[in-house]
Amino acid sequence: MNAGRFLVLCCLALGILSCADEPVIAPMDCRVKTALHINTLDQLVVTYELSSTGEHAVSQWFYYGPDGKVIVLSPELPATITVALGPEDSVLAGATGTVKAGSIRVSYRAVAPDTVITASDICIQNLNATPVLP
Repeated sequence: MNAGRFLVLCCLALGILSCADEPVIAPMDCRVKTALHINTLDQLVVTYELSSTGEHAVSQWFYYGPDGKVIVLSPELPATITVALGPEDSVLAGATGTVKAGSIRVSYRAVAPDTVITASDICIQNLNATPVLP
């Protein structure tokens, strides 16, 4: 075999082998949930938010309203809802889904006179990249 032909074959083999080294990024399962707060005030106005970045799929979002737990299947993102809660009502939100390269975030902001309560949770997967938070 001449040197030129050997060099071409080596370069082809090296090119094929280097392609095999690329990492395969599997989607990561995400279960996010905010801290639970039990309302002790006469009325509390709560804004729940669901947001995301990058490659993701959200299968379910839940939050608590005046009638209890509300479940939204395959929500459109971003999502925001505001509810008024009474005494002993739960303030809580969560979501399930997968993230390949990005994030899923749930949060709430509860407001009453002289009171602001916030909570959030986030699931992030970024490989070989700078994270971008929602």
